[in-house]
Amino acid sequence: MTTTASRDTTTGPKIEHYYQEKLENNGWSTDEQVLVDGITKDFCRADLAVSRFDISEATRDNIQLFEFKNQSTSGTAEEKLDKAVAKLSLAVESGGYNSGTIILAGYGWSDVALYHYLYEFPTPDNIRIISMHQF
Repeated sequence: MTTTASRDTTTGPKIEHYYQEKLENNGWSTDEQVLVDGITKDFCRADLAVSRFDISEATRDNIQLFEFKNQSTSGTAEEKLDKAVAKLSLAVESGGYNSGTIILAGYGWSDVALYHYLYEFPTPDNIRIISMHQF
């Protein structure tokens, strides 16, 4: 028996493409759904790889990895953020990338959760968390 999601699951790619276009319009080179080698298949993709240099020619230490966490309504993105931070940090470290950024997008984040993740949540040195308004 199969079930269908009762929510819009296409929002993530729409958010990613919006920010990808915004970056490219400001002179950044990007690549989407980047496979990160050196780690297990459960931790093998980043939503975007971003560089000031041509992404196909940039060395990994000149590339930042981006993950987008969209919360349009109250839901589970907050519960998954701990794992997302750990995953991105491991991807940056194992792949030799410059850094990682998690963007909290959407209007479903509670004020308490948003404040916690932006200002109080302990992140590894190679990861930053920003809101869509700080982007």
